[in-house]
Amino acid sequence: MAGHNGTTDRPDVGEDSPLLQNGATPSTPEASASGDTYSRRNFIHAALLIVLVAIFEFASALQQAPQIQVFESVICRNLGVPAASCGENIEVQSELALLTGWLLPLAVLPGKTIRARREGWN
Repeated sequence: MAGHNGTTDRPDVGEDSPLLQNGATPSTPEASASGDTYSRRNFIHAALLIVLVAIFEFASALQQAPQIQVFESVICRNLGVPAASCGENIEVQSELALLTGWLLPLAVLPGKTIRARREGWN
Protein backbone atom coordinates (compact mmCIF):
# COMPACT_ATOMS: atom_id res chain seq x y z
CA MET A 1 0.00 0.00 0.00
CA ALA A 2 1.28 3.46 -0.81
CA GLY A 3 1.58 5.98 1.90
CA HIS A 4 0.95 9.69 1.65
CA ASN A 5 4.52 10.40 0.61
CA GLY A 6 4.59 7.79 -2.23
CA THR A 7 6.41 5.05 -0.32
CA THR A 8 5.24 1.45 -0.16
CA ASP A 9 5.10 -1.06 2.68
CA ARG A 10 7.21 -3.54 0.65
CA PRO A 11 10.89 -2.70 0.39
CA ASP A 12 11.37 -4.65 -2.90
CA VAL A 13 8.81 -2.53 -4.79
CA GLY A 14 9.78 0.94 -5.90
CA GLU A 15 9.55 3.33 -8.79
CA ASP A 16 12.43 1.64 -10.62
CA SER A 17 11.24 -1.98 -10.19
CA PRO A 18 9.71 -3.70 -13.25
CA LEU A 19 5.95 -4.19 -13.30
CA LEU A 20 6.28 -7.72 -14.70
CA GLN A 21 8.66 -10.29 -13.24
CA ASN A 22 11.31 -11.83 -15.52
CA GLY A 23 11.36 -8.88 -17.89
CA ALA A 24 8.23 -8.91 -20.06
CA THR A 25 6.86 -12.43 -19.55
CA PRO A 26 3.91 -13.22 -17.29
CA SER A 27 4.87 -14.97 -14.04
CA THR A 28 2.00 -17.49 -13.93
CA PRO A 29 0.71 -20.02 -16.48
CA GLU A 30 -2.82 -18.71 -15.95
CA ALA A 31 -1.78 -15.27 -17.18
CA SER A 32 -0.20 -16.78 -20.28
CA ALA A 33 -3.33 -18.86 -21.02
CA SER A 34 -5.62 -15.86 -20.66
CA GLY A 35 -3.48 -13.96 -23.20
CA ASP A 36 -3.89 -16.81 -25.70
CA THR A 37 -7.64 -16.84 -25.12
CA TYR A 38 -7.80 -13.10 -25.63
CA SER A 39 -5.94 -13.24 -28.94
CA ARG A 40 -8.05 -16.22 -30.08
CA ARG A 41 -11.22 -14.31 -29.21
CA ASN A 42 -10.00 -11.29 -31.19
CA PHE A 43 -9.25 -13.53 -34.16
CA ILE A 44 -12.74 -15.05 -34.02
CA HIS A 45 -14.36 -11.61 -33.81
CA ALA A 46 -12.30 -10.33 -36.75
CA ALA A 47 -13.12 -13.42 -38.82
CA LEU A 48 -16.85 -13.07 -38.09
CA LEU A 49 -16.73 -9.40 -39.02
CA ILE A 50 -15.02 -10.19 -42.33
CA VAL A 51 -17.56 -12.91 -43.12
CA LEU A 52 -20.44 -10.55 -42.28
CA VAL A 53 -19.07 -7.79 -44.53
CA ALA A 54 -18.54 -10.32 -47.33
CA ILE A 55 -22.17 -11.50 -47.02
CA PHE A 56 -23.46 -7.91 -47.19
CA GLU A 57 -21.29 -7.13 -50.21
CA PHE A 58 -22.43 -10.29 -51.99
CA ALA A 59 -26.09 -9.48 -51.28
CA SER A 60 -25.58 -5.97 -52.59
CA ALA A 61 -24.01 -7.30 -55.80
CA LEU A 62 -26.92 -9.72 -56.29
CA GLN A 63 -29.39 -6.88 -55.88
CA GLN A 64 -27.71 -4.55 -58.35
CA ALA A 65 -28.49 -6.35 -61.64
CA PRO A 66 -32.28 -6.61 -61.12
CA GLN A 67 -32.36 -3.03 -59.87
CA ILE A 68 -30.71 -1.76 -63.07
CA GLN A 69 -33.16 -3.81 -65.13
CA VAL A 70 -36.10 -2.20 -63.31
CA PHE A 71 -34.62 1.27 -63.83
CA GLU A 72 -34.16 0.53 -67.53
CA SER A 73 -37.77 -0.61 -67.95
CA VAL A 74 -39.07 2.51 -66.15
CA ILE A 75 -36.94 4.79 -68.33
CA CYS A 76 -38.16 3.00 -71.47
CA ARG A 77 -41.76 3.40 -70.41
CA ASN A 78 -41.27 7.13 -69.60
CA LEU A 79 -39.56 7.79 -72.93
CA GLY A 80 -42.08 5.70 -74.88
CA VAL A 81 -39.49 3.28 -76.25
CA PRO A 82 -40.75 -0.24 -77.06
CA ALA A 83 -39.51 -2.95 -74.67
CA ALA A 84 -37.91 -4.96 -77.51
CA SER A 85 -35.47 -2.16 -78.45
CA CYS A 86 -35.01 -0.74 -74.96
CA GLY A 87 -31.50 -2.13 -74.38
CA GLU A 88 -30.19 -0.77 -77.67
CA ASN A 89 -31.63 2.74 -77.43
CA ILE A 90 -28.86 5.30 -76.84
CA GLU A 91 -31.13 7.77 -75.09
CA VAL A 92 -32.33 5.11 -72.63
CA GLN A 93 -28.77 3.96 -71.95
CA SER A 94 -27.55 7.52 -71.33
CA GLU A 95 -30.39 8.12 -68.85
CA LEU A 96 -29.60 4.81 -67.18
CA ALA A 97 -25.90 5.71 -66.93
CA LEU A 98 -26.76 9.07 -65.41
CA LEU A 99 -29.09 7.46 -62.88
CA THR A 100 -26.66 4.72 -61.85
CA GLY A 101 -23.89 7.31 -61.56
CA TRP A 102 -25.92 9.29 -59.05
CA LEU A 103 -27.06 6.25 -57.02
CA LEU A 104 -24.06 6.02 -54.68
CA PRO A 105 -23.73 9.75 -53.87
CA LEU A 106 -27.46 10.00 -53.23
CA ALA A 107 -27.43 6.84 -51.11
CA VAL A 108 -24.66 8.25 -48.90
CA LEU A 109 -26.21 11.70 -48.54
CA PRO A 110 -28.82 10.85 -45.84
CA GLY A 111 -26.17 9.30 -43.59
CA LYS A 112 -23.88 12.30 -44.00
CA THR A 113 -26.77 14.66 -43.29
CA ILE A 114 -27.71 12.82 -40.09
CA ARG A 115 -24.10 12.82 -38.92
CA ALA A 116 -23.74 16.52 -39.66
CA ARG A 117 -26.90 17.31 -37.71
CA ARG A 118 -25.63 15.28 -34.73
CA GLU A 119 -22.37 17.20 -34.76
CA GLY A 120 -24.24 20.49 -34.64
CA TRP A 121 -24.02 21.62 -38.25
CA ASN A 122 -27.21 23.30 -39.38
